[in-house]
Amino acid sequence: MIVLLLVISILSYTLATTDDLLTKVMVTLFLSFTINQFLRNLFLILNKNNMSELFNKINLILFLIYWLGFLIYWNYIAITKHDYMSILFSLPFLFMGVFIVYKEFKRKWKRSLYMKKLLIILFEILFLCGCNYDKQVEPIKDNIVNDVNEEVKEEYEDNNPIKVGLFLADDSNYHNKNKLVDTYYTNFTNGVDIGSFEVFFTDDNVIDGNRFKDTWYKYYNMYNNIEDYKIGFNVKFILKDGTNYSGNFLEPDIYRFGDYFYVYLYDDVNQADGAFYSHLEEMKDDTMLTSIKIYAVDGIDNVENFILSVFTYKDSNDFDSDGNYRGDSIYGIRIKRK
Repeated sequence: MIVLLLVISILSYTLATTDDLLTKVMVTLFLSFTINQFLRNLFLILNKNNMSELFNKINLILFLIYWLGFLIYWNYIAITKHDYMSILFSLPFLFMGVFIVYKEFKRKWKRSLYMKKLLIILFEILFLCGCNYDKQVEPIKDNIVNDVNEEVKEEYEDNNPIKVGLFLADDSNYHNKNKLVDTYYTNFTNGVDIGSFEVFFTDDNVIDGNRFKDTWYKYYNMYNNIEDYKIGFNVKFILKDGTNYSGNFLEPDIYRFGDYFYVYLYDDVNQADGAFYSHLEEMKDDTMLTSIKIYAVDGIDNVENFILSVFTYKDSNDFDSDGNYRGDSIYGIRIKRK
């Protein structure tokens, strides 16, 4: 009983603190199991056998909800991925669930040793299937740069000398400012910026300067003959259901992913000192996309995480037939929920 109370406390705390919808559903179900088991044992101790048997029935109902709910969710994901073999694989398990319901509620189910063993075996199979399902939705790969550059470079010569890095645009000075490395954690809140990020032509982990323009040109002028190169961004994101999206931003396109977030681009180099600061709405010959802001809207709760990459390019030859950047002048970070 003490152990059950401890488990109830842990599950209740997890339910109260998690923001992930699927986790809430799963924890709620297991919490219901645990509370139900606690009450069953309590009434058994009090010799209230009828009440104890009632909670046995409730346990069965909760199990069937888990069983059938999991299979329905499995099939929904399989349909969205056009994985019809998984749907066929699930049909016997759906039949088993329906059979158990039939045996329990259409007939008087005699709790024989055979039925108990069958229930245990089916639960173990379901658990193993759940583990296998987790492996089907691949997380964003660890090596961000390699992930961006995974396309085969067919007859492509990359002479781009520029190194790039991403830095947080946080209105701080540029003295000993650190580059963002690997992962940036922030809140994904509707109506709030996810983050603003600046680009500098360096792979140094720390930059040094005063104002943005001075610091920008300090690193820009370390290269020769790079006037023809432009800056672009790639935004990849994965939804909580496993769906992936990706898009290049070579010019303003605020609402491309407008169901989830807006993307604002800025030219901080050609911005007149003291002028009203606003995002870009069109491109000019000398426009440089030196910073990007991602602003969360209603659908942000469906987003699991991002990869934001910046790259420099000269022309269409720097992209493959699918629009993927294939040069080496690229740098990326993950953006994850706190």
